[in-house]
Amino acid sequence: MSKGAANARSQIRGGLGLFTGRTPYVWLSNQYSNTGVDFTNLSVSYNATTVRVPFVADPNNQPTTVAGGATGRQTINVIDPNYKYPEVLRGNLAFDHDLPFGMVGTAEFLFTKTIEDINYQNLNYIPSGTLPDGMVTVKKLDSNLNDVLLLSNTKAGRTWTTAFSVERPFRHGFYFKASYLYGQSFTVNDGTSIVARSK
Repeated sequence: MSKGAANARSQIRGGLGLFTGRTPYVWLSNQYSNTGVDFTNLSVSYNATTVRVPFVADPNNQPTTVAGGATGRQTINVIDPNYKYPEVLRGNLAFDHDLPFGMVGTAEFLFTKTIEDINYQNLNYIPSGTLPDGMVTVKKLDSNLNDVLLLSNTKAGRTWTTAFSVERPFRHGFYFKASYLYGQSFTVNDGTSIVARSK
């Protein structure tokens, strides 16, 4: 872009794309490791003198209870048969314009819309009431289970960002830039953990 006011130039640029990728396979492996058959969680208060978990060499006959503790419970992971890999629609639109004193001003808008994203639900907890502040309370549907976690999709979620900047290049590699950015983001699940129970 030229520096003179009479020769000031402008440009509009932008793009639009549909982005997707495979699900981290560890999310899918939860369904194979937490079937409700292979593992049992035992809950008991620790006491060095009375709590003992007996050793049993037979892998098919492991203890399901410990004296003084609750009966063993299982965690089950399941997946929606119509589950799809995460996918977003993303686009941007920007306007660049020459300013006095050799500066360049830029205004840009960037948006992202969720097409498919991951969604985890604990099917073993159901609404049981409402607190005075409006918060919903829950209870276990089946007290013999820990969690029943369903991996499915959600279409909810979006982000948008606006940015404004002024920049000025100088000789000998010096460069000046000032910018302001503002945005909002709405999401159901960011998928930042490999363990379904922690989401």
